[in-house]
Amino acid sequence: MNIHRVLLFCFLSALCDGNTGLANANTFIRTEGGSVIAACPFTLSGRKKFLCKGECKEEDILIETKGSMAQRGRYSIKYKEGTFPVSSTALYVSITQLTKADSGRYRCGLERPFLPDSYWEFEVRVTDAPKTFPEMVKQPEQQQAEETTAAGTAYMVKVSHPGYVLPLVLCVSVLFAAVVLLFYQWKTRRDSDSLDTRGQSDSRNMEFAVHEMCAPVSDTTSPAVDETSSDQIYCNL
Repeated sequence: MNIHRVLLFCFLSALCDGNTGLANANTFIRTEGGSVIAACPFTLSGRKKFLCKGECKEEDILIETKGSMAQRGRYSIKYKEGTFPVSSTALYVSITQLTKADSGRYRCGLERPFLPDSYWEFEVRVTDAPKTFPEMVKQPEQQQAEETTAAGTAYMVKVSHPGYVLPLVLCVSVLFAAVVLLFYQWKTRRDSDSLDTRGQSDSRNMEFAVHEMCAPVSDTTSPAVDETSSDQIYCNL
């Protein structure tokens, strides 16, 4: 008699598996942009798996499948079948990129042939993402980045216009002026040497011509001797 009662209790528990009522539901608190994964345990396996929000009417179903895995937008289902009474069956549902509108009560369930459907309920509460603290932390980082950029720009300006440019320009100018002066002196000296050489050549030519003019002329007459002597005296003068 006691064995029959135990078997009847187990059978009724299997039929009524899952959690019913919001008081027994698990609550997940997440921030906006986050995700939630709920593991829904069941005693018996099922053919159709689904996730719904609210009363699980036809319009409340978010995703459903007869396979072991499915995904629809931000919702996904993964089914792991167990063996009663050794292991339980689990249905893993997930919602990503949460918004404030995702807050509410959800049901993941299994549809069984010839048996009532089983549900497992959970609640999701989506809160505002913390904004004040990251902004306070980000402002010094942004200010530091701006200061680093400004310092890098100033360093580039200093490097592009170093202090030795002006002395270098002056040295190049002085060197160029010295080269021009040396070239001018060389050209002047060359012209002067050319004039001296030309003057010496003219002087030699003149002396040669005068020498020819003053050459002695032999004559047997006495008067000629006197004229020649006069010419020689004139030439010596």
